[in-house]
Amino acid sequence: MNLKEISIFGNVLKSREIFAVVSKSELFRDITYWEWRRIESVMHERVYHKEEIVFSQGEEGLGLYVVVSGSIQFTSVIDGVHKEVGRTTAGHAFGELSIIDGRERTLTALALEDSKLVGFFKPDLMRLLEAEPKIAAKFCFRVAELACRRLREGMEKVLKK
Repeated sequence: MNLKEISIFGNVLKSREIFAVVSKSELFRDITYWEWRRIESVMHERVYHKEEIVFSQGEEGLGLYVVVSGSIQFTSVIDGVHKEVGRTTAGHAFGELSIIDGRERTLTALALEDSKLVGFFKPDLMRLLEAEPKIAAKFCFRVAELACRRLREGMEKVLKK
């Protein structure tokens, strides 16, 4: 194997490893590996170190994230105090509302340990819509489903109080 072949082989292995995790997410549960490769081409991989902020409450929302490894804590400032409101781990997505409306973040997301995330931002979605409209439509439908499910869960909590 030459260096180019090793590099391509390494990228395919890395892609398959990430796909194995993200395909468990609601956003990607029914996509094929080929569709994943098209989506992956516009996604951004990043490692956040322990106690590093992914985004802060009040910041402009630019996109969503899927946890590949590690764990993320969500906090909100309530009466001047940071209060934990949730956590998520590998295979789960968060920040999905911002890819729809781009409004301010309602929570702060913090890495509880070294965590690998893949990010998908609104300009990436626009590029995917132009290049692969069927895949992008499938993805948008899953984002809408996830947002609706979380909204219903939130409403149920409020109504039970």
